[in-house]
Amino acid sequence: MKLLLLGATGRTGQHVMTLGQAAGYHITAFGRRATKDADHSITGSFDDRTFAQAVLEADAVLSCLASTNKEPVCSRAATAALKADPNIRYLTIAGAGVDRPEDEKGLPDKMIGLIMRMTVGRMLADRQREVDMLAAGSAQWTALRPPRLTDGKASGQWAATYDRPAATWIDRQDLAAAMIAAINDVAMINRAPFISAKPKE
Repeated sequence: MKLLLLGATGRTGQHVMTLGQAAGYHITAFGRRATKDADHSITGSFDDRTFAQAVLEADAVLSCLASTNKEPVCSRAATAALKADPNIRYLTIAGAGVDRPEDEKGLPDKMIGLIMRMTVGRMLADRQREVDMLAAGSAQWTALRPPRLTDGKASGQWAATYDRPAATWIDRQDLAAAMIAAINDVAMINRAPFISAKPKE
């Protein structure tokens, strides 16, 4: 199975690439600079024909991109991918601040969302735009919505919920593992699960 990975050099993307390769997937990384550990690396912009061709050759596109207040890269990538193949399997990491109609977020989650809109409003708006765009089209999409990300606390477990996050954090490596697992999880197609640390029983 061929995966097109966006954001492979990022802190979460590196884990996704490592775990994807360990699972037997062929990883093509697309970005502004070459990714040395990928099975295949392509550089350029989302407007390039090479990007469209890479989308068409992939069985799934995985986006670990991170928008900023100045650069709406997540929606740009999704727009270009959907233009190349409207029916693509597309997985993205959107963040817990993104809203969906089925949400039943509690007051703490709502307060965090409010703070995010006040501090990184344009970044959050771009991620919301990305998910809304995917949901409105014919792609087989999944938007993982993690809360606060940590490094070095991987447990090998995670919780997937659809109304509110089960915990306030998740390790990047566990998030990456959840993304790889979601590729072939039909229950997550056209849904936006919260992916968080698994609460202790």
